[in-house]
Amino acid sequence: MKPLDPIDEVPGPSLRGTVLHEIFQRFVQAKIDPRAASARATMIALGEEVFARRDVPQAVRAFWWPRFIAAADWLLAGEAARYDAGHRSLAAEIKGTLALEGPAGPFTLNAKADRIDRLPSGALEIVDYKTGKAPTEAQMNAGLEPQLPLEAAIARAGGFEDIAAGSVESLRVLVVKGTRTGNDDRRIGDADRLGAEHLARLKALIAQFDEPARPYRAAVMPLFRAGTWAGDYDHLARVAEWTANSEENGP
Repeated sequence: MKPLDPIDEVPGPSLRGTVLHEIFQRFVQAKIDPRAASARATMIALGEEVFARRDVPQAVRAFWWPRFIAAADWLLAGEAARYDAGHRSLAAEIKGTLALEGPAGPFTLNAKADRIDRLPSGALEIVDYKTGKAPTEAQMNAGLEPQLPLEAAIARAGGFEDIAAGSVESLRVLVVKGTRTGNDDRRIGDADRLGAEHLARLKALIAQFDEPARPYRAAVMPLFRAGTWAGDYDHLARVAEWTANSEENGP
């Protein structure tokens, strides 16, 4: 069950991320050459449309719009450089699936990639936009951030619509914040290995939860849970109480 949004909720990071993702998605889907003289004007026009359609309040827009302009300029500069290097975008906001066999029956892995590019080598690159905290390569290697590696596994198996199966050379995280020092372009190589490792971990997890005696814990690795990872129903499981002081509260 997903909780309802609060009534008259003040627009926050979630809406801002949704707005920026939609703008970048529409720009990529339009197959616009980022080096074209009209590219910046096109992206700004898309921004106007999305801000209006999402009904961003004027008071909030006053803060978000300058950051969007800065983010757009930074993103376009990077896109032009990648285009010159031979990168070509194949799809944006594309759904993918991968059927896995578990001990208790089939399990379907579903994903939606922000973007998939074709590299000059002919291999694929999974691209993800982040407007907030972005995953690091160390977190991916540790298995704490499985999203992009699992998308790589799906792509390698040909699970994305209209994209043939093929090697995934890299994962790219574009951190787009529109601040002076907040933007970042993180490229993580060896994506096929990461994808295979995370897929093996997922299969092992499926097998564990297919066991009828397997307990469903309220929190897995609670020491690594950041505030944004908090579950919607942690208060019912009294997670804050039993993780605040393990010596007093017991196991």
